[in-house]
Amino acid sequence: MPRKAWRRAAAFAVALPLTLLSFSPALAAGANQDDKDLAEIGDWVQILLPASAYVGTWITGDKEGAFQLTKALAGAGASAHVFKAVAERGRPDASDSRSFPSGHTTAAFGGSEFIRIRWGNAWGIPATVAAAFVGYTRIRANKHFRDDVLAGASNGLMWNWYATSPAGQTLNVRPAKLDGGYGFEFSYAFDNEASVLNEDYASRPRFAYNLEWGPVTQDTNLFASPSATGTVIDLATAETEFDFTSRITFDHFFADRHEWSAYLAPMELIEFDPGRVITEPAEFGGSTFFPVEDAQFESRYNFIEFRAVYRYRLAETKHWTVRIGGGLQYNESYLGITQFRGSPRDNDVIEFGEAGLEQIKAIASARVSYRFGQRWRVDVQADGYPGSDSYLNAAVLLNWRVAPEWEFGIGGRYIDREVNDDDVFNKLQAGDIVLSVTHGFF
Repeated sequence: MPRKAWRRAAAFAVALPLTLLSFSPALAAGANQDDKDLAEIGDWVQILLPASAYVGTWITGDKEGAFQLTKALAGAGASAHVFKAVAERGRPDASDSRSFPSGHTTAAFGGSEFIRIRWGNAWGIPATVAAAFVGYTRIRANKHFRDDVLAGASNGLMWNWYATSPAGQTLNVRPAKLDGGYGFEFSYAFDNEASVLNEDYASRPRFAYNLEWGPVTQDTNLFASPSATGTVIDLATAETEFDFTSRITFDHFFADRHEWSAYLAPMELIEFDPGRVITEPAEFGGSTFFPVEDAQFESRYNFIEFRAVYRYRLAETKHWTVRIGGGLQYNESYLGITQFRGSPRDNDVIEFGEAGLEQIKAIASARVSYRFGQRWRVDVQADGYPGSDSYLNAAVLLNWRVAPEWEFGIGGRYIDREVNDDDVFNKLQAGDIVLSVTHGFF
């Protein structure tokens, strides 16, 4: 496959699951029977995708591809289990503490991205759609948060970007007449086009895909609905441990000084039995909550950000780069509170209330980078807008370019956001430790 087409396909493979995962407020609801039936289909698809990839390598005699697929799936599977053990994030349905990242989505995208890279878009695009469907079913079944699925998809994609190379093969399937009946004829043409790494560490890739993940903690999270008369609920007091979240950024450096960037961060926090949140009658979301003996509370908070910005490289020296710009941001704040008896899965609900707000805002963006040595760089990032509905998302990251296509980073990110209209008041201050990995496409 031509390298230009491969890069475009990589961008498509990223864009499709994001479209499915971003703007679906209804996904925050608990699972019903239809969702569970849908999840069973997803269980099979997440097995069929990597299995189909192995069958394809067997049919075509592609031993190199089989070895690459094994490396990609083994790396993605092992890292997913390590992250699950470290994060110990509770699932939305409280069934266990292995929510982050989604193993189903890791396996599905591990198989689909191998198919796309190895055999092209004709096979890869349907496989990517099927993998995105698996992620969708995990959210609908109330087994994973959006950021779990986002991290799992990125895990499967990135391990294939590391282990799998496009060979430019053409796989054709057509009906054929056989002795005594009919069947299918497979033809497989090799045109090996090796993936050549750019060995210039100072060069800039045309595209870059970045995954961030790490523990997040709330310093402040005040929520009220209606704003004037509702009880102000302090969600930060319910937090008993670190939670985990993930976010991705996709950059396109389309000219010497010009770039655009897409950023998606679906932060979701859930707490069971937040006894310090509602200790007396509380008005929220059109419902009144009373302390009830032997009853528990579940609070489910979503803060989803998606933004697309343009930045201009204002200045660049041997060590410094300054970029400024702006764009549009969509954000959603949502809180649902359920009072129930027994387990959340018993669905013995006493009272339920919810409130949410969606906004589209103009946003300013700035990046300042300082390079020292050939492979090290410090990035300071800030995005936001002022006013009564204010927002600031700032980060400091130390990045190490281990190979021309790969960077690893560590740092911190802080979010300060306040929104206040007639229906919803929400004041959020949250910080997290950031670990990141970036893959560039030259």
